[in-house]
Formats: sequence, structure tokens, C-alpha cells
Amino acid sequence: MLPSVHLGEQDAVAIHAGLLRRYHNAREVLTRVRQFFGNPWDRVSAEMQSAFYGVQQSESARSMGNAEPLSGEEATELALLLLSKAHTGPEIQAVAYAWHGAIQQVAWAGMAVLDYESFRRVFACLASSCRIPGDSPLPS
Repeated sequence: MLPSVHLGEQDAVAIHAGLLRRYHNAREVLTRVRQFFGNPWDRVSAEMQSAFYGVQQSESARSMGNAEPLSGEEATELALLLLSKAHTGPEIQAVAYAWHGAIQQVAWAGMAVLDYESFRRVFACLASSCRIPGDSPLPS
């Protein structure tokens, strides 16, 4: 989550908390972010492992834990965590690493893909309107 540069910190938290309350799996996200705060690599690994094992469960069993939406306090906590510098910096690095790895490691069989340098330029344009920690959000 990248807040607009036009929003103050309190407004950004309030708006994002309201959005987060609408997500069916927000409770699971809150649990994972608490568990792996500032460490998106291990969080994504845990999510992938959970998804792999979740395929073996029925749809109703998987959705049961996500039925209750976040409370206002929980949504605010999650928004504060997701919008923090300690979370956002590593998340951006992880996205860049994953994008670069996907382009370099996967054979795309002639498909048109956005190479890493193009991705960096597009991201820089999008990020110019967002509050992002650090001067250069994506590694070269």
C-alpha cells in the first residue's frame, strides 16, 4: 500500500483502514504481517506454503477463518503496519526482486513481458504521486 503524497498521515491511515476492512482475508493478512513484519520474503514463503496446503481443504473450510471482518482497531493497526517505513521499504525491494527474477528465470515462450528496466520506469512514474521511503525505491 502506497499512500498519496496529498494525504496527511492520519488521513492515509483512516482511508486505508476503511479499505482493509472490506477485504475477506484481511484478518489473515494482519496475522502474517504481525508475524513477519518487515520481512516480506518469509511472509510470502509462508503464504505460498499455506496456499499449497489449502488446496487440499474444501472451500468452506478455507473461508471459515476469514468470515469475520477486522474491527476498526484491527484495521487501523494493519494500515499503520502496512504504511510504515519499516514495512514499505522491504516490500518494494521484494516486489522488485520478484519481478526481476520472474523475467530472468521464467521462459515466457514469446510472450510480451515488461522487462525489469521498463518496470522500474513505470513504477517510478506511479510512485511519484505516492509517499515512499527512500530516494530510489527500486534497486538497479
